[in-house]
Amino acid sequence: MNNELAEKQDRDFVIALARGLVILRKFRGRARELGSADIAARMGLPQPTVWRLCNTLLDGGLLARAPGTDKLSVGPAALRLARSYLTSKTVLAALRPRIRDLLSRFEGAINVGARDDRDMTILDRVYRTMFMTPQRIGARVPIGGSALGWAYLCGLDEPERLHARASLLPLQVEAAAPLGAAFDVALARYREDGFVMTRGLLFPEINAVSVAFPCPDHGEMLAMACVGNSATFDDVLMGELGRQMCALLEDLQLCKMRDLPRDVESCE
Repeated sequence: MNNELAEKQDRDFVIALARGLVILRKFRGRARELGSADIAARMGLPQPTVWRLCNTLLDGGLLARAPGTDKLSVGPAALRLARSYLTSKTVLAALRPRIRDLLSRFEGAINVGARDDRDMTILDRVYRTMFMTPQRIGARVPIGGSALGWAYLCGLDEPERLHARASLLPLQVEAAAPLGAAFDVALARYREDGFVMTRGLLFPEINAVSVAFPCPDHGEMLAMACVGNSATFDDVLMGELGRQMCALLEDLQLCKMRDLPRDVESCE
């Protein structure tokens, strides 16, 4: 990541600010508390440089000192930014009662996510059972290996999808060929039916059906996935849920014209 920043030639690009943002992204998953030495090692930067950046983030409340240690953690100001981002997505408020109603018809969970670099970040999640995977709001799943990510890729325009697919679903790697073939099948279904069905893609015991839709607030592509145990989430149920999700999006005027090889009508 540091090398990528060093290669930036745009004179309007502020490397110090970019490095600070990279530091914040290091606090994810199990890395909830990190010392400046940990961060310096992960970024390939001198520790004094990292400490100056961290001290600035501390002063702004984006980082905080972990009690009883010399490590740092994400500060409360980061939460304010997250809340600001989520409240700017007014579509989430419109979706929530609809997806709660949809969830009443099956046992499982519904996730709504947006792209974050090579991942999809979960923006909203509702569920009925406790057996489900430990995903929460803010959790990240890989675009190339999740139902949310595949729906996102399918929802992109063809040139965007080809560009994203080249980096997120590298078919030139022999081990990735089966995954690429499965994605082609999913894309064909999306073109035909408007939704994606996956089986054991992220977790072996979990099946999912997902859709993509443009966010009216910012124009970015979002994705929504219904996920459930593979023992009950069969093709019949997933097909029915897929059609219901498409109808839901049409009702909210969030549907997107798919790149079908035939003429179709878009939502009005």
